[in-house]
Amino acid sequence: MVRHRKHGSRIDLPEDMFLIDDILLFPTTGLKFIFRTLQQVAEQEYTDTAPLKARLLELQVDLENGDLTEDEYVAAERGIILELREIEKRKRELAGAATDEAAGHSG
Repeated sequence: MVRHRKHGSRIDLPEDMFLIDDILLFPTTGLKFIFRTLQQVAEQEYTDTAPLKARLLELQVDLENGDLTEDEYVAAERGIILELREIEKRKRELAGAATDEAAGHSG
């Protein structure tokens, strides 16, 4: 029960009122959840080093099998290492952004 401000009388609010609020706010909260999930998946893919590491292993096997020359291997390896460094840089930037956001919300 809720007390009416002007008259001091009690007003009975149905318990379903909270359910109605949830239903009315669902489009907003649902979209926020979807966008947060999409952002997390995108960040995971954007910072995933596994495909590059797998490619590096493939290159090593190709070199050992004679499918690549030493020069081809070195050139491909250099490109992969540069990409790995970029991903590590992204991870640090995202971690910094997350830290900055947390600091902004708490202050």
